[in-house]
Amino acid sequence: MKKYLLLTFLFIGFYAQAQEKINLVLNVFNEFTNDNISFADIKMINNTTNQRVFKKTNFNGNISIDLFPNMSYKLTVTSVSDSNIVVFKEKSLDFDTKGIQAGTNIEYNVKLRPVFQKGGLQFIQDLQFNIFKYTLNKENEIILENVLELLQKHPEINLEVNAYAACNLSEDDANSVSVERAKAVVFYLTGKGIDYQRIKAAAWGKEQSITKCTCKPQKPKDKECSKRELLKNSRVNLKFTGV
Repeated sequence: MKKYLLLTFLFIGFYAQAQEKINLVLNVFNEFTNDNISFADIKMINNTTNQRVFKKTNFNGNISIDLFPNMSYKLTVTSVSDSNIVVFKEKSLDFDTKGIQAGTNIEYNVKLRPVFQKGGLQFIQDLQFNIFKYTLNKENEIILENVLELLQKHPEINLEVNAYAACNLSEDDANSVSVERAKAVVFYLTGKGIDYQRIKAAAWGKEQSITKCTCKPQKPKDKECSKRELLKNSRVNLKFTGV
C-alpha cells in the first residue's frame, strides 16, 4: 500500500511539474530550399536566471524545449552542413513568457539563411539537381558563387564543367538534360564576367555513374537504384585545371 501511494505521489509530482512548464517546439528550415535542417545547434539562455542550455535539433529538424512562465529567454540557432560547404547564418530569437499559462504548447518555425564558406577548392562540390530538372537552385548558386570568387582571384585557373543524368531517363532525355545543366553553369559564370574561353563544358548523359546500382535489374544479384542514388547521378562535376 505504501509503495502504491509513493508511486501515486511521484506520478502526481511529475505531472504537476510538467504542467508548470511551457512547451516550445522549434522547427528549423533552410530559408532557400525549405528543407529541414538536421542537428542544428540551439543555445538557450534564461535571461531571468542566467541558466544556459545547449541542444541540437533531431534528424527531422525540430526540437522540444521546456520554458517557464514569467521569464525572458534568448535562443540562438545556427548550423553547418555535413559537407562544410554551407554555413547557415546565425539567428537569434527573444521569447518572453509573461502572461503565457503553464502547460501551453508553442510552435515556432526558424528559417536560416545559407551562406558559402570561403576557403578555396575544399569548399566546392558537385552541383545536384532533381532527376528531370536542369535549373540552378539556391544551393547550387551558393557553390557557384564560391567558384566565381576563386576564378576571379586566380586568372591562371580554368574550369571543366561535366554534366550527368540519372540512368532512369531515356537516352535522348539524359543527353538533353545534361546539356542544359552544363549550359546553366556556363551561362551563370559568364554572366558574372568570367571569360567563356576559361570554361570547358561537356555533357555525358547517363555515362560515368558514380553509384553501384542498376536501373533495370535483370539478374538476382543486380541492385536496383534507389531514388537517392538516381539523384546522386543527377549532377554537374566541377574540375579545375592550372591549379
